[in-house]
Amino acid sequence: MCRQGVFPRASLAMLRGDALAEVGPLLCLYPSRSGELGGWQSARTVCAESCVDNDGVRESLRFLDDGGRSCLRLFLLPDSDYDAWESLRTRLPCVAGEARYRICATCTLRRLCTGECGWKASLLQVMPGMGSRGAGLGWAAVSEIGRGIARRIALAEGAAPPVGA
Repeated sequence: MCRQGVFPRASLAMLRGDALAEVGPLLCLYPSRSGELGGWQSARTVCAESCVDNDGVRESLRFLDDGGRSCLRLFLLPDSDYDAWESLRTRLPCVAGEARYRICATCTLRRLCTGECGWKASLLQVMPGMGSRGAGLGWAAVSEIGRGIARRIALAEGAAPPVGA
């Protein structure tokens, strides 16, 4: 993202088994240069985030690379399984904050000049066995309300919105 910070971290081992697969549809923000899988493969630690915006509580998981930089973010959507999310989130350190709707000058300039942002968004579902070979990420069916919220989150975070949202 366009901001960096110090976050409490937990090992990816805290995401035991298929905990992410059980959550269902999620909004994924990822660096456009690496794609969703590239962001996932770069991830070494994770923390939960929570803030309040115009849609209510916005919750996400922030994945960090070896240098402590954000490499992937997964956001809860109305279509997600809230019980599975809560079970997952309680095992991770949490950062609470106030949502700041901001326009990132770098992302805005890049969009104006090239039509592209440094971060993109997709609607996806983590497939069972994500940590093993042959498993991965799949496209998620999301309700119209979920697509609208995903679009607003992506734009507020300075990312290009997901296709179809």
